[in-house]
Amino acid sequence: ENVSVGTMLRGFCRHLSRRVIKVGESATYVRTWTADDIDKFAEFSQDYNNVHFDPAEGERLGFGHNRILHGQAYGTMFTNLLGNTLPGPGSIYCSQTMTFKKPVFCGDTLTATITVSDVKPESGVLFLDCKIVNQHGQVVTTGEAVGLNRDAELVK
Repeated sequence: ENVSVGTMLRGFCRHLSRRVIKVGESATYVRTWTADDIDKFAEFSQDYNNVHFDPAEGERLGFGHNRILHGQAYGTMFTNLLGNTLPGPGSIYCSQTMTFKKPVFCGDTLTATITVSDVKPESGVLFLDCKIVNQHGQVVTTGEAVGLNRDAELVK
């Protein structure tokens, strides 16, 4: 079968520009969360639990007098990192576990970090350790994610 020079060059150039992802590589994303974020996430998810809207409810439950963010809302910080940074475009987000260790409040600035803990180069699967800390350096969420990226070169 005849293959055009253009087709060969595109394949060759794609191979040359392949991103290399190594175990131990990490990426971070920082964001400050607001009352508007809670309102938008509640509308999207239809989760109108009173703890997200009434500071007195948070206080009654022992979390202080403030609105508490939806855990799944700030969990999307991992989505941002996997889809945009590490492994990045062309990735498929396969699974995620999250453990919520401390509440997150309106006005908190969170830093999410994902770190490649293992790879399966033959299949394009990446395993990532996930962590979110607040502006006080307290870990608020930990977890693990699995991603798939067959466009990157994965290195143990």
